[in-house]
Amino acid sequence: MIATVGALVILLVSISFAEAQKNEAELKDGFLEKDYTASFSLADKVEFEFSKRWLSIQITKIPNGYIRLYGVGDDKGEFQMGQKGGLVQLRLVSKADNLVTVGIKVGDGNLAASQKMHKRFQEILKVFSKPAGEQAQSENKLMDGKVLGRIIAEPGDLYDQQNSPKCSLTSIRVSELPSKFSSEIQNLINWPKNYEPPKPCPYSEDEKERIVADGMFYTKVPSSAGEGGGFRCVGKFLVSKCLSPVDGIWDGKKDGAIHTIIGRLTMFDYEFQSDKANPLIFKLTKTGYLYVQGTGTTIDLKTGQKYTYPK
Repeated sequence: MIATVGALVILLVSISFAEAQKNEAELKDGFLEKDYTASFSLADKVEFEFSKRWLSIQITKIPNGYIRLYGVGDDKGEFQMGQKGGLVQLRLVSKADNLVTVGIKVGDGNLAASQKMHKRFQEILKVFSKPAGEQAQSENKLMDGKVLGRIIAEPGDLYDQQNSPKCSLTSIRVSELPSKFSSEIQNLINWPKNYEPPKPCPYSEDEKERIVADGMFYTKVPSSAGEGGGFRCVGKFLVSKCLSPVDGIWDGKKDGAIHTIIGRLTMFDYEFQSDKANPLIFKLTKTGYLYVQGTGTTIDLKTGQKYTYPK
């Protein structure tokens, strides 16, 4: 009996050691690498879409490519919006004109979680490899048809192509608003000559509440400091119920912008109720506001129709 137990222990240890060797063979410094038949620009576009699932980004350049670090994925490869999670790292390296190596690392090197991330990367790549018309249809299908038609991306390209238009939106009582928001200035920018202030919003503002956005925006420098310049800032600022900034420029109304909704929020005659632990996330597109992920509800105040997420 003792000999049998000993043999079983040895067998289990051998299996565990073999599995560890297999994992080490598949992981390079904790990264699970896979080759994709795609141009670097396409893979970069897919990675940009993929990265919108995370909120904290740090970019580090490496030879023949770069690595981006995302700080809120857990050790199972799940998304932890607003929660404490592990570090998810992703890097792209161009091997040929139409071949890119994508490396993904979760935590210290969780193989199963990295495989899960690669599966999601492949799904997005498959969508982006299709013609534009089919992309939109596939994306709508992926989002389970949750499209709010009155919230549509405004025309034009992103003002700042290098920065992801991500932002959180929350409703704050007027009595609790600070007299002035403090923002961190990133650097100077050239203020666009054709800039026009936002038009008045047709949706009535609640006298008791205001929408506060938290993300990247751009303000013009005071006239005393020189004309034609502005600041790239990160912090909180006010937006109307049309999502127009009260002052300055915000890419959060452009196609592809990602919004994390915190708590209860009313805009465009829609009322959102977002879960604190797993908040609702939507993406602005040319056809409407697409549900990305999160838990909560949306009520169309014009029709009374109620949407529950996830379905």
